[in-house]
Amino acid sequence: YPRDDAFERRRADNMATARLAVGVLVGMAIMLQYVVIIYPTYFAFPFYDERTLAYLDAAMSSTSGTYFFIVIAVLTTIVLFVTGKPILRGAYVSAKTRSPNMDLLVALAAVSAYVYSTLAVIFVESPSVYYDVTVAIIVIVTVGNRYEDAIKSRATELLSDLTAVQVDSARRVARGGTDGDDG
Repeated sequence: YPRDDAFERRRADNMATARLAVGVLVGMAIMLQYVVIIYPTYFAFPFYDERTLAYLDAAMSSTSGTYFFIVIAVLTTIVLFVTGKPILRGAYVSAKTRSPNMDLLVALAAVSAYVYSTLAVIFVESPSVYYDVTVAIIVIVTVGNRYEDAIKSRATELLSDLTAVQVDSARRVARGGTDGDDG
């Protein structure tokens, strides 16, 4: 059978790498905001004093806090629809064919956290947002899928190399040291 086009395979591999890079870089920017600003207001981390925590809490409840969450929402949208595109596509196909798979489960979790957070930003004065869950799910599953694909690709290459050195014919030697069928 004809082998697939190596150029197309390489192009698809480069696209997957670019999607992953976008997800990791934008995801790091989002998670930095969570670690420095959002998590301390949720959990009252001990490395901020009471005055700083009160300031952050007031800022998150104000109009500027809403704009801050809108920026986080836009960045999360990039991660969800650029990096998560293969997962979302797999979930759509899975739902359409009525054969649930892992992509559907991952997409439901990521999209649910995204939709809830977006609705909270729009309708709640001091929202609890979970864009970090969306980013973490999409990026971690994409990294896992990428690693799995690399392992499968390496195994396929090794099997191809093994079949390339296989012989086409063999000669059977009988017990007496001569060729024959009585062995």
